[in-house]
Amino acid sequence: IDKIPECFYIQTLSDNSIAIDPGSASVTYGGAQDNGTQRRMSGLTWADVTGGDGGFVNVDYSNSSIVYGEYQSGFHIRSMDGGYTFSSIMNGIGQDQGNWMTPVEMDPNAPATLFTGTTKFYKTVDHGTTWTALSTPDANSSPNKISAIGVTKANSQTIYVGVGGHG
Repeated sequence: IDKIPECFYIQTLSDNSIAIDPGSASVTYGGAQDNGTQRRMSGLTWADVTGGDGGFVNVDYSNSSIVYGEYQSGFHIRSMDGGYTFSSIMNGIGQDQGNWMTPVEMDPNAPATLFTGTTKFYKTVDHGTTWTALSTPDANSSPNKISAIGVTKANSQTIYVGVGGHG
């Protein structure tokens, strides 16, 4: 072969989650398997903002300087400066591990409120500074991990939680 077609040089990622900055559609975040969390400020250029396996990403819709990410098994992180630096927000969750990609969902009516789950269902009302367990595993069944969370916009008190699977 004299020349390898350029299509063989395309770089790809396996994104687990995509979040678009509500204040600027040109700013996008992606939690990428084996490639951490990445941010696109404009154009086609993406920059690494964390390492590891990137998971779910959320951008605060009332203050896009606040960005949430996670690593595998539910290690939650937060940026207060638009994704330039991140720090752990595990107070109240501790070593309790979730699925490999642990769901985290922002309340559509209260952006400081997020939900996540391991074998327990957790809630924070202070941007992840502290988490409170709202449930405990059922002692009469195997401790299945939470696999999906959905908070309704019409009533934030209505929350759907999927349990089971492996991860």
